[in-house]
Amino acid sequence: MSTDKINRAILLAMVVIGAVAYGLLYSHASIVFRLLVPLALIILVVLIVRDVIKDQDSRKR
Repeated sequence: MSTDKINRAILLAMVVIGAVAYGLLYSHASIVFRLLVPLALIILVVLIVRDVIKDQDSRKR
């Protein structure tokens, strides 16, 4: 397994953990938590998608 795939798996695990924590803590969370956690999760997903697209482009060349 390549390092890139391991890094993607780690980022996906972070997204899953963050989503679960967000769901469990939502009712007790402050406004800042309710806004920043989804933003951070979206950023992580964008990083993963960008990395996959770059990897596919580099394989084509």
